[in-house]
This record gives sequence, C-alpha cells and structure tokens, in this order.
Amino acid sequence: SLLAGTAWGPLEAHPYLLDPSPWTRFLLLVAIFTLAERSVDLRLDDIVERFTDSPLVARRDMPEMAARLAEALRRRDSRVAELVTAAIALGLGVFTLVNTTSPEGGAWYARPATEGGGATVAGIWAALVSVTVFAFLVLRWLRALVIWGLLLRRVAGLELRLSLFHPDGYGGLGFLGRYPNVFALHVFAISCVLGAALMRQVLAGTAEPTVFVAVMGSWLAVVMALFGLPLLAFFPPLSALKKTAMEAASALATHHGREDERKVLGDNCAAPGAADEVDGAPDPGKLYAAARKLGTLPFARAALVPIGAAALLPLAAAGA
Repeated sequence: SLLAGTAWGPLEAHPYLLDPSPWTRFLLLVAIFTLAERSVDLRLDDIVERFTDSPLVARRDMPEMAARLAEALRRRDSRVAELVTAAIALGLGVFTLVNTTSPEGGAWYARPATEGGGATVAGIWAALVSVTVFAFLVLRWLRALVIWGLLLRRVAGLELRLSLFHPDGYGGLGFLGRYPNVFALHVFAISCVLGAALMRQVLAGTAEPTVFVAVMGSWLAVVMALFGLPLLAFFPPLSALKKTAMEAASALATHHGREDERKVLGDNCAAPGAADEVDGAPDPGKLYAAARKLGTLPFARAALVPIGAAALLPLAAAGA
C-alpha cells in the first residue's frame, strides 16, 4: 500500500489500483525479489561447491579458486556498491518525478493543467519510493549477474579437470547450464512490469496489439543473451579439449585401421609395405565419438523452458 502510494485518501480515490498500470506491478516485483534473495544465494552456493566436490579444479589451483571466490563475495557484500546502486536508483526516481507530465484532464499521478499541473502526492510517492525501490532491486540483481559472470570467467581460466566421457556431455560442466533457473523468479517479476506497461499503452491507443509479438521476441533474446554470455567463458577450454581429443583420436584411428588391414590382408591397401610406427593401438572409436558429441557451451536445454516461460508468460497474458 505504501509503495503504491495509497497512504492518502480512500481506495476509490485511487482507481489506478484496478488498472494495468506498471506502478501497481512494482509491488509484485518487490515481493518476488525480496522472497527470492535467500534462495538465490543458497542455490548459487551449491553450484560453486560443485567445482570443489567433483573435483573439477586441479588441486594446485584450489588456493586460487578460493581467493577468486572470496573476491566475488566481497564484491557482493560491498557497502560502497550498495550505496552507489541506491544513489542511481534514487536518481532514476527523481528523473521520473521531474519528467512527470499531466495528461488532459489530469490523472492520479498528476493534476490537471487547469489546476497548475504537477505531480500529486500519490505521484510523488510513486516516483520517489516505488520507482526508486524498483530500480534499486533491478540494478542490484544486474550487479549480482555481473559478479557471477566475472567469477565464472575467472574460474574458467584455472586448470580444469574436464572429462570427455562425462555423461553430462560438457566435460563435467553441465551443472552450470542450469544456473539461469535460479533467476527465473526475477525474470518473471520484470516481465510482469513490462507486460503491464505494454498493456496500458495498448488500452490507451498509443500502441498496436501486434507490438506484443515484437517485444516478446526481443525480450526473450535479451534474457537468453543475459544468461548465456557468462557461460561463454567455458567455450575456450571445452573447444580446446574437443579439438585436441579429435586430433589425437583421428591419428590413433589411422594406426588402428592400418593394423587391422595388415592382419586380414597381410599388407595395407594404401602405401603397402610402409609399416606404421605404432602397432597394437587400441580402438579409438569411443574416444572420437565422445569428442564429437562434446558440447562447447554448457547451456542446458532443461533451463530453456523455465526461463523462457518466466520471460514470456506475463507478456502473453497481457497480450491476450
């Protein structure tokens, strides 16, 4: 009630509470972001622990891993960063207030021009409190994503004990592909605000209903890029593993194949009489097949449905 600016006057004096105004959707975003805070920390901690429990990081690099993790925690808990984030959020609230214009006939957030215009008390509250809290939580979430991305990038630079035959198909890094699900509630909350803003524009006649399709596609692309970019840090080590393994398996396959020819035919069909330097080579078929199937971007398909639904369902509901 306070965030929506309903502390003044009876409910009927604030009809905006019943319309699809993005101001009232800030309440949902604030609630979801607050409730998800502890859950996000716990689930990200579980992901980080997988690096040491597997163990994916070489033992000699474990002290460096601990140092980089401690640095990420210091960045997350930095009071200076919190104050800067709050200052930016407050600046956005003041900017919203200064740029508040009064529509013809007035509105709940602005007085009619005949009455001097300017923001109402509820409008001032909505700009300086609702928008500020909204911006602070969103910026804080984006800062957490940046810190997480930097941590992944620094971990990717360590000596990783990757395995071609790991069943996850990503050398043992497959668990990282599920981290976007940790932030699904945050994406859902922002999508609710975005959907409410679009719906208000359509009902006001300032936007066509077809705009929802373009916005849904663009928003989904932004969300996927937002969560996919941090995982690009593991593309170089996985690509190097795949290339090295395929080259080694291909060379070994030549020795193995020529040896089988000699056992059956007595000599090789191509370059007969040219004995290979290595005899008795094991069959590299499984190694080559595993290298070909190795994924180089650990973005799990299982994460696409939850994060995609969180991004699109509020927009689809508003569009319908």
